[in-house]
Amino acid sequence: MKDILTKNLGYKIGALCIAILLWIYVVNAENPLTNRTITGIPISFINTEVFTENQMTYEISGSQTASVTVSIPRTDRTRVDRDDFKAVIDCNLINDLNGAAQVAITYTGDYANSNFSWQALTNTVQIVTEQITSLSWPVDLKLTGEDLLASGCIVFSQNVSPATVTVTAPKSKLENIASASVEVDVSAADSPVSGDFPIAFFDRWGEEIPISEEDEEITLSASTATATVTIYPTDQALVDCSQVMGADKVADGFRFNGITSSMETVKLAGDPMLVNGINSIVIPAEELDVTGASESFSKEIDLSAYLPQGVRIVGGSTVKIDFSILKVDTKEISYVTGRINWIGQNTEYRYRILDVGMVMPVTLSGLEGELENVVTGDFNLTLDVSGLKPGTHEVAVTSDLVGLSDSIEMVSPRSLTVQIIGSADEYEEEELPEETEAAGTGN
Repeated sequence: MKDILTKNLGYKIGALCIAILLWIYVVNAENPLTNRTITGIPISFINTEVFTENQMTYEISGSQTASVTVSIPRTDRTRVDRDDFKAVIDCNLINDLNGAAQVAITYTGDYANSNFSWQALTNTVQIVTEQITSLSWPVDLKLTGEDLLASGCIVFSQNVSPATVTVTAPKSKLENIASASVEVDVSAADSPVSGDFPIAFFDRWGEEIPISEEDEEITLSASTATATVTIYPTDQALVDCSQVMGADKVADGFRFNGITSSMETVKLAGDPMLVNGINSIVIPAEELDVTGASESFSKEIDLSAYLPQGVRIVGGSTVKIDFSILKVDTKEISYVTGRINWIGQNTEYRYRILDVGMVMPVTLSGLEGELENVVTGDFNLTLDVSGLKPGTHEVAVTSDLVGLSDSIEMVSPRSLTVQIIGSADEYEEEELPEETEAAGTGN
């Protein structure tokens, strides 16, 4: 067996070389055909208005390119490539807007050879469509750094324009959007902040959703919004509740006992030219009317109604006013007239009270329960006769209710009849009751 393989080895090697050379000659001389698959041919669309008129987007499901196989002489195989083919889908020929579409492939190259042929490998593709919709959201203005404003300043007002933004896009790109907003940083600000800020979109959990006009399927009515944040310093103003109407005209047997306010001062904000001129907010008397009242009551008043336009109250502007209306008691106390204090007596005259005797009734009024322990020694009465000449005069009685409640008043007497007697030859001597006669002391 070995002899068979090695016998005439030189001839055998020579024959193999001749066979190889003959094969090379045949290949080059005859230039046989070869098959080649060309991939990656872009697929384009025509007559796409059939989708746009139906407010739909479209795309190919799966590979976005087509393939062909070519039969070409071996030596020319590199003269044909993907750029020599054109793959087109005519949207007018699609019966189902969400189904298979025919791909028409044509050869557009300049290579020509009778032995050259090609065949499409991609005949149909699956088209996926989606409805285009438009949704709108209010544009919120989010402030950061509001707790870092300049000392004594507040955000007086804020405005954003446009107030809403509309996004037109495939439904799937909109379904998770819950809000739209612009963000403005007001840290350390002591004057208005304004500018154009990008509109951002967020889902219901506050995570930002990228929405950009660079996406050809998305159209925004606006990508930015103009935000203006007005920042003003604040100032204090008194709440003036002093203009009470009808304080002396409450129901019979009752007395107005004052008011209390839920706010003594308020903080104002606004144009400094206006705010600096407001020291107090005066509540009109008609808002504080107690005429005819027979019980305590409360009233809420909106203070903002008494401020100029452009000024507002920081915090709540409603003040609660409590009106105290209390029942009045009276008590009659016997008062010794000899205890009356005389002022302005002339030492040349003698004085006597004509309409009362040694003891006179004095009526005091006070709030319920205040008069129970009041006695005559708790107060003093005074008659001022300064400058009066001899004769008969009505002189006002004043009281000094020392140590008693401020709400206790003397009801009567309001005045007493005082006779002033001059020298002896000016009148007929008459004995005067000791208790009602007062000699001039020069006080």
